[in-house]
Amino acid sequence: MSETVMGVPENPMRHQMEEAARLVGLRYVVNIVSDANKNVTGCFVGDPVAAHREGCRLSREINAVVLPERADIVLVDSHPADYDFWQSAKGYYSGTMAVKEGGSLILVAPNPEGVARNHPNVLAIGYRPYEEIRALVESGQVEDVVGASVLADNCQIIESHDCLMVSPGVTIEEKRRLKIRHAHTVQDALEMALDKQGKRARIAVLRQGGHILPLVRGESEAAAWA
Repeated sequence: MSETVMGVPENPMRHQMEEAARLVGLRYVVNIVSDANKNVTGCFVGDPVAAHREGCRLSREINAVVLPERADIVLVDSHPADYDFWQSAKGYYSGTMAVKEGGSLILVAPNPEGVARNHPNVLAIGYRPYEEIRALVESGQVEDVVGASVLADNCQIIESHDCLMVSPGVTIEEKRRLKIRHAHTVQDALEMALDKQGKRARIAVLRQGGHILPLVRGESEAAAWA
């Protein structure tokens, strides 16, 4: 889902939100664009759709980085979203936009609050394919629909990439249940990834993964906008 939504204002999810807003009569919005340091860089007011699109243009100018090609290994932190894994997983989302299929994603995040205290299903159920998550929701075994959707989305990332994590706030056992490989240090994680991808693997480093928008030139609609 990351690559079909991130950086693309005209996406199905956004259109559904705007249709719901239209039905309830929303006519005026105030949108703020900020950088990774929480500095306000722009304010867009007025029509809900027009203000959003103009805000997207500025946000893309500030947060987008264009890569010439995908990397075999992506090392990404999750700042400023790094108080638990529920938030720091944003680093994986941005990383998928820069890494090759089957490549290694290394997430570095403190996660002092652990995995997801407000969404215990993340650990109780673990990441499963979409079909299994949907069946659990429809049967009533899982009532946290938001948590279920995130589980299904993250599962797609974990199943198609080699995911590693350097995080003192998430235990080795918790990482195992999340199907993420544990590494004590960034150096350990890089060596593990190089063992899998080969010593000549290309490595990309993404700073502020909770805010950044990586784009690969020529690949996507979002890259064409950059």
